[in-house]
Amino acid sequence: MKNGIFISGTDTGIGKTVVSTLLISALKQQGYSYGYFKPIQTGTELDTPLLSELNSVPLTQFPSPAYYFPEPMAPSRAAALHGVEIDLGKIVQAWQDLDSRSWVVEGAGGLLVPINSRQTTRDLIRALGLRMLLIASTRLGTINHTLLTLEAAERAGVSVAGVVLVGDDDPELELALRQVTSVPILTRIPILSELTPDSISQAAREKFSLPVLKAIFGEQTFFETSVVQETQGTCVSDSSLAERDRNAVWHPYSQHGLGEPILPVVSAQGAYLKLADGREVLDGISSWWVNVHGHSHPEIAHAIYEQARSLEHVIFAGFTHEPAVKLAEALVQQPTLQKVGLSKVFYSDNGSTAVEAALKMAFQYHVNRGSQPRERFLALSNSYHGDTLGAMAVGEPEGFHKIFRTLLPQVDFVVPGDLKSLKDYLVKNQDQYSAFIFEPLVQGAAGMKMYSPYFLKEAVEICQNEGILTIADEVFSGFYRTGRCFAFEYAGIKPDLLCLSKGITGGFLPLAVTLASEQVFKAFLSQEVRTAFLHGHSYTANPVACAAALASWKILQSEDCQKRIQAICQQTESEVAKLRTHPRVSSVRSLGTIGVIEVEMGGSYFTGNLKSLTRKALDHGVFLRPLGNVLYVLPPYCMTSGELARVYTVIGELL
Repeated sequence: MKNGIFISGTDTGIGKTVVSTLLISALKQQGYSYGYFKPIQTGTELDTPLLSELNSVPLTQFPSPAYYFPEPMAPSRAAALHGVEIDLGKIVQAWQDLDSRSWVVEGAGGLLVPINSRQTTRDLIRALGLRMLLIASTRLGTINHTLLTLEAAERAGVSVAGVVLVGDDDPELELALRQVTSVPILTRIPILSELTPDSISQAAREKFSLPVLKAIFGEQTFFETSVVQETQGTCVSDSSLAERDRNAVWHPYSQHGLGEPILPVVSAQGAYLKLADGREVLDGISSWWVNVHGHSHPEIAHAIYEQARSLEHVIFAGFTHEPAVKLAEALVQQPTLQKVGLSKVFYSDNGSTAVEAALKMAFQYHVNRGSQPRERFLALSNSYHGDTLGAMAVGEPEGFHKIFRTLLPQVDFVVPGDLKSLKDYLVKNQDQYSAFIFEPLVQGAAGMKMYSPYFLKEAVEICQNEGILTIADEVFSGFYRTGRCFAFEYAGIKPDLLCLSKGITGGFLPLAVTLASEQVFKAFLSQEVRTAFLHGHSYTANPVACAAALASWKILQSEDCQKRIQAICQQTESEVAKLRTHPRVSSVRSLGTIGVIEVEMGGSYFTGNLKSLTRKALDHGVFLRPLGNVLYVLPPYCMTSGELARVYTVIGELL
C-alpha cells in the first residue's frame, strides 16, 4: 500500500530538501521501496535532480512536479505570473496515480504559504491525506516559528508525526520545546556543509534509524509497505484480511449470499480512506454520515488519549464525571437549544437508542401526569429512525422493517405535506397519541427526501396544541449537515425532545443524547421510584466518548470550520445544479452540505440498484454508497473545494 509523509518547514531554506534526501537514503538502506514527489516546484534550482544524484537513483524513478514555475517565490504568486491558478484536485490526482511505495512528499515553503487565492499548504496536506514532518531550525528566534506552525497544524486538523531540528546542538532548546508541546522531537541533524553521497548516507544511517522511520511513516502502514515490496506487489494483508472477514464476520445491511467483495481499510486520514490494495479513496459519504471533521483528526485523538489515561469508564447511575457534565452544558447552552428550552441531556450510545429513549420518555410522560396510556405514535411516511424495536415501529412501514411489523406498537403515518391526514388522525384517535416523531426536512435513509419547513411548522403546532409531544430526530441532520446547526431551525419550531448521535464525536466513538425540555423532565420527578425513567445502558455517558464529543464540538464552533461548512454548502448547490440537465438524472436537490442526484433507471428507490456504480467510483478514487436509485454526497468538513469538485466530476463521468 502507498504510504507517505509530507515535509514542511517553519521557514524557507530551513532544510526540507536535505531532510527529504536523508529520508530517501535511510529508506534505501533499510531495504524499503521509496519515492520522492514535490507537487509544486518554484525556482530554477530543481530539487529532484539533486536527490537523484545524492542517492544514486535514476531521475526517471522520480515523478515530475504537478506544477513547476521558474520564479523563486510563493506558489500562488509564481502561478499568477503565468496566468495559472493551482488546482489541488490536479495534485491529488497526480498523487493517486503514484505507485505503492513509501513516499517523501516535499512542500514548497511553510504551512501557511498560499497555494492559490483560497488555499494554503495545510489545505494541500489535508487533500493528500498525509501526516506532516516539521523541519525547524535551532538558531536563535525560531522557537516561536516552530510553535506557531504546530498550532496552525493542530487548528487545521493536520496530524504531525514529529519535529526534526536542523542546526547546532542545543539541549536547552529541545527541553523547552518538549515542555510546551506534545509533538515529539524525533531527531536533530547538523548543518551539512558539503552534500555528497557518502555524507548523506552516513547522516541518514545515524539520524534516521528504523524506529525513527516507523515514527515518521507510522509503524502499521510502514510495515504494510514493506510487505508489499517483499511480496513483489501482492498485498498479503488485503487477501488474508478479506478471507478472515468472510469466515468470522456478519456485516450490517449486507446480503452475504451475493458474494459481494468486502474492502479492507488499513487507515484513514482527512477525507481519504486507505485500502489494503493500495488505493486511496475520497470518503464521499463521511463513513455512513458520522465523520464530520475528517478521519484521524489529531485534536480529537489527543482528547481521547488524555481522557483514557485518567478515567475510561464508570457506571453513570449515581456517579458523574467532568466530560459528561461539560458536554451536557455545552449542548444546553448552545443558543438554539437554549432558546427552545431543551435543558436536560440523557445519554445513550447510538441513534436508535436515542430514539428509543425519546419514545419511552414520551409514553411515560403522559402516564406520570395521570393520563390514560397513549399507546399510539405519529410519524412521517418514508421515515427511518433506527433498528431497535421502538425505532423500527416509527419507521416507514413498507421499508427495511416490513418483516417485523407484527412485533411493533401502533403508529400512524402521514405523508409530508398532508396536513389533512394529520388532522383526520387526531379526530379519529383523540387523546391516543404520545408523540409525533420526525426527521426535520431531510429523510436520510429514504433517499435524502426533502420536504417543506412550513409543513413541519404547522404539523408540530397542531400536535402540541393537542398535548402531543414532538420528537425531532436529528441523528443524521444535526451538527450543520443542512447548513445550520440543527435542521429544525429552518421551521422555527420548539421540539419537546431532540435526538442526536452520528457526528457528535466527530466519527470516533459511539455516543448519543436525547435532550428534553424542563416540562418533560419535571413529569418524572417525585418521591416514588416508579415515576423515574428506568432506562439506561452499560456505557451511558462513557467519559472517553464524551471527551471526543467535546473536542469535536470545539472544532465545530471554530471560525475556520464554520467557513469551510459554508463554502461546502455553496459549492454543493452549484455542483448539484450542473447535473440537473443530465439525461440520466431525473431530479436533483440539495440542502446545506447534502447533495442529491436521483438517477433515471426505470425503477424507484427500492427497485433501483446503483451498486455497480460504487465499484466504478472506487476505481476513480471516490467512495459512494447509493441509496437505491439515489446518489448522494455528504462530505466531511475538511474536504477541499478541489476534492469536492472531483467527487461530482466522477459522478458526472460515471452517469
